[in-house]
Amino acid sequence: YFKVTYQGLPKDCYQAWMERIADHTRIDIVFNSNILDRIHDAPLVYTGAMDAFFNFKHGRLGWRSVDFVEERPDVDDYQGCSVMNYGDAQVPWTRIHEYKHYRPDREYRGTVIHKEFSRDTLPNETGAYPVNTAADREMLTKYRSEIAEMNGVWFGGRLGSYKYIDMHAAIASALTLWNNEIKPYLEAA
Repeated sequence: YFKVTYQGLPKDCYQAWMERIADHTRIDIVFNSNILDRIHDAPLVYTGAMDAFFNFKHGRLGWRSVDFVEERPDVDDYQGCSVMNYGDAQVPWTRIHEYKHYRPDREYRGTVIHKEFSRDTLPNETGAYPVNTAADREMLTKYRSEIAEMNGVWFGGRLGSYKYIDMHAAIASALTLWNNEIKPYLEAA
């Protein structure tokens, strides 16, 4: 997938891996609740959209989203790799994914591809990629100033940090946050 020495995916996929993490006795997952009603339930790690946490009081940060269109071409191997990026302005998609290449140890009959199309995120959607214009950076500075004043609340992930983060970097960031901030906070309590 990447040109690195070691790479891999969780054996049972990311969903199963996250379900095992979330099943820990010290982790509470709350649905259908206003996060601001739980702000005093420190420690709190928030991975939703930073601007939504503050009810968009400094504005709505810009995001891009993606749509996937599935195709089943009548070939055994469509592109020879798991992901091919397309940067040409005349090509309407940004990437093509061919998932069989993630597991070359398995046998496949034919192939399935997904073409990825980038677009602006709609107001009620979760974004995938921060836009990061000058106006976004100005809003981000205001939101980060408010976060700096909070005690026992951390923001993480793409949405919480308003950064594009690959999975390996997201995991490293979460572990660093735990070791450098959350664990010392809990030990001091």
